[in-house]
Amino acid sequence: MSILHAPVPARAGEAELLGVEQVGMRLLADGDPDDPHSVSAVRTTMARGMDGPPPHTHVTGPETFFMVEGRLHVLLGTETTTLEAGDLLVVPPHTAHAFATPDDSGADFLFFMPGIARFDYFRLGVKVHRGEESMQAMLATQDRYDNHLTDSPEWRRFREAK
Repeated sequence: MSILHAPVPARAGEAELLGVEQVGMRLLADGDPDDPHSVSAVRTTMARGMDGPPPHTHVTGPETFFMVEGRLHVLLGTETTTLEAGDLLVVPPHTAHAFATPDDSGADFLFFMPGIARFDYFRLGVKVHRGEESMQAMLATQDRYDNHLTDSPEWRRFREAK
């Protein structure tokens, strides 16, 4: 049986904007875990030389990145690649990934994940960054938001070499 879904326009001017220091996230569309056809979409801007989230994996589906402007270093498993404006990257489930901007370029990019309501996860991350919540509170949500932190010696070495 086919189910028709209503279009979901996401107006940039109406989207919630989260910010921490030189990183901004525009929350465009929040997924619905009860609707396998839904998508979570976020537009992120990062100043040059900024770290994104630590290495992590997702179990339920791929994460897709589209670079609007700038450059972004991305960990993919044990290798690091650099995305540039116009590039598209699909990170398969169970693949460790992290990202950071190079020292000479900021980034403006979109990322998408299927069927996961994640806005509260991003809000919690801002609270952790500001010291309003503990990292333990974020770790307790890994299964709920399908964001599983992992260790990556390769990413540590890459970031230390910058």
